[in-house]
Parts: sequence; structure tokens; C-alpha cells
Amino acid sequence: NATYLSDLHSEVTTKRLMEIIWSTDFMGVSGRVKFSEGGSRFLPINIIQWIGNASHIVGVSFPNASEESSNSFFLNESSIIWLSPLGRPTDGVVFCGLHFLAELLHSDCETINIIVISLFCLVIVVLVFLASFIFWRKQYNNKMKLSARYMRSFGIDFMSTAGGPDPGNSLDKWEIPKEKIIVNRKLGEGAFGTVYGGEMLVSENKWIAVAVKTLKSGSSVEDRLDFLSEAEAMKRFDHANVITLLGVCLKSEPIYTILEFMLYGDLKTYLLARRHLVKNRQNDESDVSSKRLTMMAMDVARALSYLASQKFVHRDVACRNCLVNAQRVVKLGDFGMARPTFDNDYYKFNRKGLLPIRWMSPESLGLGLFTPASDIWSYGILLYEILTCGSFPYQGLNNMQVLEHIKDGKILKIPSHVKPQLRHLMHRCWMLDYKKRPTAPEIVEYISNHPRLIVPSLDVPTSSVGAMEPNSYIGNFTESSKGTEIVAFSDLSTFNRRFNRRFRGMRSRLKENPIEPLLSIQEESMESAPNESSILRYVSMDELTRSRGSISTSD
Repeated sequence: NATYLSDLHSEVTTKRLMEIIWSTDFMGVSGRVKFSEGGSRFLPINIIQWIGNASHIVGVSFPNASEESSNSFFLNESSIIWLSPLGRPTDGVVFCGLHFLAELLHSDCETINIIVISLFCLVIVVLVFLASFIFWRKQYNNKMKLSARYMRSFGIDFMSTAGGPDPGNSLDKWEIPKEKIIVNRKLGEGAFGTVYGGEMLVSENKWIAVAVKTLKSGSSVEDRLDFLSEAEAMKRFDHANVITLLGVCLKSEPIYTILEFMLYGDLKTYLLARRHLVKNRQNDESDVSSKRLTMMAMDVARALSYLASQKFVHRDVACRNCLVNAQRVVKLGDFGMARPTFDNDYYKFNRKGLLPIRWMSPESLGLGLFTPASDIWSYGILLYEILTCGSFPYQGLNNMQVLEHIKDGKILKIPSHVKPQLRHLMHRCWMLDYKKRPTAPEIVEYISNHPRLIVPSLDVPTSSVGAMEPNSYIGNFTESSKGTEIVAFSDLSTFNRRFNRRFRGMRSRLKENPIEPLLSIQEESMESAPNESSILRYVSMDELTRSRGSISTSD
């Protein structure tokens, strides 16, 4: 029809062509060919995968010619051979869980993810910092509260916010203007301060010799508390055999404590300097005569008797902490470790610090408990020092070996040719059961009945301890840099776990049973004194059975 051919793109020609196509229906090479309204072949389409020259059908599509978007599709994925190394590849579509935020900020999903992750990490860091700050602040506050409670036991309220002098701080009454103090020479120096010799103006044109103990500027709170606690303890004491506190200077740095001057210094140095006199002919007035040494031991016993009456434990009774004045009277000093016991008759030590293990009792080493009876144990070691004119206790043993020595129930070996009365007294001081140790008043009475009890002995050298590495660690115990008298405990509970079960019941005994007066040591038989290797057999089985620790038959 020429009308249709005149314009092949006309609507009439197009409709006529569609009618011709829709009427077509025949069998072609691949199957029936029939077109219907919709303009598509109504035939299934096979999906074939070719690999090299081989092929196989992996799916079929069934199009619906009547609807543009409707079809049926089947794909057998198990028959597909994936040629990528990781198997089925992704289709390139990235899931975005924050698409709403990306749309809101007009950004892509990857950028939003980076921003969110960065903010999350920042929040975590801030929270960790805040948690750490709160934790350490709480630790610091608890520490300050404990320090405040401890200082209040001495009458100091250093956390008081009231203006002016704290009325509860009785050290204010002992304040001395620094203008009245003249420091002229150094007597000694320690880790936290220095002791100087000097003079103090007590009245118009009257000066007296004094010892000035200072604390280094910038010292820690703990050091200041220890320094102040020593002054607080000493101001309470008034005894002929206890160092006298004359005053303090706390208004400006460095702070001072003013003590009476002791001409001959500490007892250990005094004895060591006079060892050579032992072999000389002696009379009662000689520096190292039997009577002189016995009186020195008597002086220390009187000091301990006084401290016990004041409900104090010294915790560091040793010759190095006893001072000798011009009249050769011995006075107990260095109260940095002294603590009040109040109504319990014992003091529990919990802090880390330096402790003189060679002078400490088993209950102090194993449990951290200090009593007047533990001071008596230390007094027994002091008797050994006086007897040997300053010799070092437990010679040949390092600090860790001393701990094992005590744990095994052994005691310090006493030199030969010692009077049996003195040997008996020292053994009584070293009884494992604290109830069997003599009290300080009993020792005073005993020594008064034996005025020449101590005869100096040079059977042992001043020191035979091998050289030690400075700051070397032995388990959880640290040797001091000098490797001699003091050891640093990192944790007393560690040693407690290592101590024998026989010591574990002592905590309950100390809590439940107050220290009772002991039998007079004069009434005890000399034969009852234990020897150096078998002291443990003098602990009664009744006492061990009553303790809370489990006791085996062998114990």
C-alpha cells in the first residue's frame, strides 16, 4: 500500500507494521516464533556459561511479553564455576548502616563511617581518662583520710580548713622562732633529712647545745607525716631515758625538730669506737666495764618500760637508735616508727616501707603486728649488740637468709663465755610465744639484781656479712643500698604467705588475748631456757591448738 510506504515513520504505518508482526506465528530454528502485544518474543532465554570451548547452562529466564517488568528468572548458582580467587565476587554495592546520616550531612557513607569511628575512639579515650582520674583521685583522698586519721591520733588535724593555727594541733605550743636557733655543724644525714649540731637561745644571753633534725624541702606527704608524728610522739614523753623534745620550727621550710644534744652520739658508734678498750684492765668507771654496759642496758629497759606504760611501741629498738649523753646515760630516740597501741596492745603495720628485719620479732615479720612484746624481742638483739660492743647480728647471713632463719624457729647465736643469767634473759626475750617473754619492768628488776650482768665479749668480729648488690631484689624483699641493717618490704603479706603455719595463729591470739603479766624471770629455772636450735619446742600445743590456723601433727 503506497499510502503506508510514503512515510515509514508515520503513526499509521507503525500501527500497521505492529499488526503484521503480532499476526506472525511459525516454528523457527530455536522454537516457536509468535509475537503478541508488547513487542517481544515470547520465548525462554537460556543463560549459558562458557569456559574455553565448553559451555553449560546455569540458568533460564522466562520473559512475560505482556508486562514490561514482569518475568520469571531461575539461576543455579551451584553450577556456576567462579574464576575469581575468592569465589563469588561482590557486586560492588557497599552496605551503609548510616545512610540516613550520610543523606543528612550530604556526604558519602565512607566519610561518615570514618567520622563516627573517630568520635567513638575519642569518647573511649575521654572515658578512660576520666575513670583513671576518678580512681586515682579516690585513692589519693583515701590516702589523705587515712593520713588525717592517723595524725588525729596524735592530736593533729592537718586537713583543717579553718584560718589561723589549728587549736587541735598541740605542736603549735612547741613552736620556736628560727631566730633563736643557730645551726653550726652537720652530725649526720639520712634519706629524708639531716641532723645538725647547734645552739638554742633559752633565755636572755643563755644558749644551750641542741640537735636540730631537719626534713628536706619538697619531701612527700608521707615523709612529712612521719616527721611530724615523731615530734608528736616525743612531746608526750617525759622520762630520763627518752630523748627530750625541746621544740619545733614548722612555720617555714625546712622544718626543724629541736632535740636535746647527746655528746657521744648513738650507742652503736660509741661501742664500736671502744672495742679496743675491752682487753684493757677495767674498773667500774671504764667506758666498757661490765657495770657500765649493764647500766646502759638498764637505761634502755627503763625507756621501754615507760613507753609500754604510755601505750606506745617503738618498733625499732636498736643500738643505732639509742644515744649517749655526756654523763654516759643512754636515752632511747628516733621515734619515727613509734606508734600508739591504744586499747589493743598491738599496732598493725600495713604500709610499704623500710623495716629493720634483723631486730624484728616473728609476729612482726609474719603478720605485721607490733606489741610491747615485739619491742622486747628487739631488746634481746640490743643486748647482743651491747655484749659484743656493736657487733652486727646474724653475721654471715643476708637479709633473706635471716628471714628463713627466723621462719625455721632459730635464734641468734650467743657468744660463748656469757654469764648464764644473761644467756637466760636473752633466750627469754626471743621466745616465739610472746606471752613467755618478760615485760620491760621485769627486765628492769632482773638487771637491778645483777648489776654486772653483761661482760663484754669479742668472740665475734664487728661484721662479716658478704658484699651485696645495691638495691638487689630477693623475692619481694629489697636489700638496702648499704646491704646491712634495713630492708625494704614491698609487701608484708607476701612474707606472711611464706611463713610457716605455726605463725599464722598468732594474729587471732593477739586480738583475742590481751598481753598478760609474765611470771618473774627470777622464778624461772635456768634449765628452762631454750637453746639456739630448738626454741620452737617451748610453744605449748594448747596455744597452737587454740589458734585459728590449721596445725599438723608435725608442727
